[in-house]
Amino acid sequence: MNGKHRILILGLAVAALHSDAWAGGETTAFTFQGQLKRDGVPWNGKADFRFGLWDAASLGNPIGLAVDRLAQTVINGLFTVEVDFGASGFDGNPRWLEVEVRTDQSGLFVRLSPRHPITAAPYALHALNTPSAGLWQANGADIHNTNSGNVGIGDTTPTATLTVGDGDKFQVAGAQGDVTLTDDQASITFAAADATNTPMMHMFASGTLNADRMVLAHSPGAPSWGLQYVDQDDDFVFMRAGTPVLRIDLGGQRVGVGTRIPTEKLEVTGAARADRFLYAAPRQHLLSIPGEAFQPAANVDFFNSGGSGGAELGAGSFEGLVAPVHLPHGAVVTSMRVFYRDTSDHALQVSLKALNYGAGTYEGLASINTVGAPGDADATTMAVSNAVIDNSSRGYFVTARDLSGWDAGNLLVKGVVITYTTIEAD
Repeated sequence: MNGKHRILILGLAVAALHSDAWAGGETTAFTFQGQLKRDGVPWNGKADFRFGLWDAASLGNPIGLAVDRLAQTVINGLFTVEVDFGASGFDGNPRWLEVEVRTDQSGLFVRLSPRHPITAAPYALHALNTPSAGLWQANGADIHNTNSGNVGIGDTTPTATLTVGDGDKFQVAGAQGDVTLTDDQASITFAAADATNTPMMHMFASGTLNADRMVLAHSPGAPSWGLQYVDQDDDFVFMRAGTPVLRIDLGGQRVGVGTRIPTEKLEVTGAARADRFLYAAPRQHLLSIPGEAFQPAANVDFFNSGGSGGAELGAGSFEGLVAPVHLPHGAVVTSMRVFYRDTSDHALQVSLKALNYGAGTYEGLASINTVGAPGDADATTMAVSNAVIDNSSRGYFVTARDLSGWDAGNLLVKGVVITYTTIEAD
């Protein structure tokens, strides 16, 4: 055969597979379209074509047997033939198509070069024809599986309807790469964690200065309602229409409600309500009882507005001074400190006492006796009995008295400070 032949590829596997082939697995052909020229002129007439499948662009090995398409009609150089190598030739590896042609219906075929790489459409044969035919069907441009079992991609023993990469590889790319659970009973479930397996959801692929990201949002129509992660500050932020309402500062170990940047362990903007507030450890408090709070136990001469403060009784009185004590229920008294003036040879006795309402009896909890220390002084005792305050059935007060008869002008109660602890905030 004289003359040079050249084929311009117009379409390889343009028609792909017939729709009935997907369902029954019987047809594995694809369509080849081209333009044949001889000596640069489009050919008109009959032509014989031979197609071979190869594993390389040059040299290499043939895959299966060549396919002849004889006496094909060519008009203005254009022709269309159907080529069928069967499904076994397409195993996922690259393939090239080699074309030979003759235009005189006799003699030798002329091999044309280069070989043409096989497009993706014939490779659907590999996916749709194994492990058995008839498991896939086409619906327009879509395909679906018809078997009653599970489907595995990269997994030979799938345990779910679709198992990808032995259950550990699944990626969604593109702006529309959403994963949607259409059943309101469907859930995302992780395997139980152990020493080597810690399933989790990653907010970022890497880095520490990623842009703020909504981790959970209400819906596509309300993306600014939900939970946001601020990578730069290491904060979880609950958002209301884009406005932070609750911030958990992981780095600073702080929580803010109604504030964007909490400065305390818990900071609340606005009113807060709770049944109880408990301290992590007993908290120490002070109760100060000034001398002016003392009142006489009986109708005697009484002074509690001296120039230097304090309270005293008239000379010779054996009565005492009394001041009420208001401590929280459950508080624990740890010490009592008495401030006084003593320039007398008498002893001033100051005591913390409790009145049992039911029995009508008094009980001493702590007591201090002065010993004639000159001028202003103070004394402290940490010896406290029955130190837990019980406001359900008892009342508390402080007494001051001179057991030898009040030495007016020389004995004066200036104040008492009671130290106590609580586990519950006042």
